[in-house]
Amino acid sequence: MAVLVEKGSIRGTARAMGANKDSVALWLKRAGEHCEEVTEYLLRDLHLSQVQIDNINF
Repeated sequence: MAVLVEKGSIRGTARAMGANKDSVALWLKRAGEHCEEVTEYLLRDLHLSQVQIDNINF
């Protein structure tokens, strides 16, 4: 996933990793689904009147 973020494309990541582009796309799909599940779990039943979002640097 880190290479996908750096390379910016499925094909670029596949070339850099020596993998099939379909495999990279599958892992991207799985990661997206997992992120969605985690977000839904963490943000369920929040009753907020205001929210402030700052930059997050990794």
